[in-house]
Amino acid sequence: MADTNVIIRHGHLLSGLIDKAHCGSTLASVIHCYYELYRKRFTLGIEDVLLLSPGVSHRRRLINQCRAQAGQKALQKTFSLPENSNEQILINEFAKAFCSKSFDERISKEMDINYKISIDEHQNQIVKQCSSVNAMQMSCLLGQQELEGKRPPMIPSGRTLPSFRPYEYSLRSGGFVDGSFLSGIRPQEYFFHCMAGREDLIDTAVKTARIGYLQRCLMKHLEGLVVNYDLTVRDSDESVIQFQYCEDGLAIEKCTYLKEAYYQYVVANQSIILRQDEYSRIIDICGSTKEKPIIKTFKKIRAWRKKLEI
Repeated sequence: MADTNVIIRHGHLLSGLIDKAHCGSTLASVIHCYYELYRKRFTLGIEDVLLLSPGVSHRRRLINQCRAQAGQKALQKTFSLPENSNEQILINEFAKAFCSKSFDERISKEMDINYKISIDEHQNQIVKQCSSVNAMQMSCLLGQQELEGKRPPMIPSGRTLPSFRPYEYSLRSGGFVDGSFLSGIRPQEYFFHCMAGREDLIDTAVKTARIGYLQRCLMKHLEGLVVNYDLTVRDSDESVIQFQYCEDGLAIEKCTYLKEAYYQYVVANQSIILRQDEYSRIIDICGSTKEKPIIKTFKKIRAWRKKLEI
């Protein structure tokens, strides 16, 4: 046995190393194998998406760094200011640029790019601890909220919301939500999140209407199809659509492991896959669960069916 071969017996890891290839969204991973054997029989609690205490402290440290540095760095890069520029200089430059004619055309786009670059440096380190988007939003942070691919726009007073100071350059004023659903989010962050959610909701509503109509058309045309007892697929006037369901008589959702590469796995777990009564019937008919007696019995049954033409 080598580390490349993962062998699990009765819930114990006997050989191999479990990595992303075995637990990730790949075909025949450990999760898929468990689902194939036991179907929907596992529990998931809120504790399973909580960060451990080292992860929580690391997240807080990164968020504090992000709050203190990211917005300042983005403005310094946009207006080509030195790193030791104080807050008043940054606000004055921001106000001057906002009142200029070229703000919407050039400066606003450049600011968006620089803010996103500054945020990504910190956000990617925080999100490393969660691979799923839902788990990330529950445990880490919601991230940058966008409207039509941009940060929330500013109103004529130089604010994104009335609760912020004029020409404030903090990440929060630009729609960055550093809170999670477990830690809670501030009212301003909640408003930005609702704005972005409304945009996604409109897209989903339009998409749902189109897909729903297509689905209705398909269902209306296919609702008469039925699989008969002779395994043929027929429509409402008994016309044959297929002589055998899916040309092989197998249900697609239940035949993932009916491939030569997975036969060994199926044989090793046959007592779990088969119900106990079916397992006992195979032993009664074949006299054994070994391969040769089963093949021999199967050939006899096939010859018997051929003789009777059934």
